[in-house]
Amino acid sequence: MTNPVQDFLTLLEQEHRLLLRGDCDGLAHLEGRKLRALEALGSCGNDLSTLQLTDIKARAARNARLLNSVQQGIRAGLSRLDDIRSGLTAPLQTYGPDGGQHRFAAGRNRLEKRA
Repeated sequence: MTNPVQDFLTLLEQEHRLLLRGDCDGLAHLEGRKLRALEALGSCGNDLSTLQLTDIKARAARNARLLNSVQQGIRAGLSRLDDIRSGLTAPLQTYGPDGGQHRFAAGRNRLEKRA
């Protein structure tokens, strides 16, 4: 017989590691298992201790904060890409393996009329 609390905590830890690695595919595969474990946890009723509930809440909140940060990062990246494409900001600056600075400017789409 499995322990629903420990199973759910294990899945929360796996989710945490996947979030830290940025493994979106792994997160997608974890979703179904997590829902089933949550249902099993719900069937425990009032058998959960305050300590178990506190631990679950803390780990779930930690993962929620990471997910929120991931969303903010993705939005910021998409916004930056839009700015670069539209030419609203300075050219993209990155650093190469040699430590030197490299600039990438987006080409402007201009209609060229020739007579």
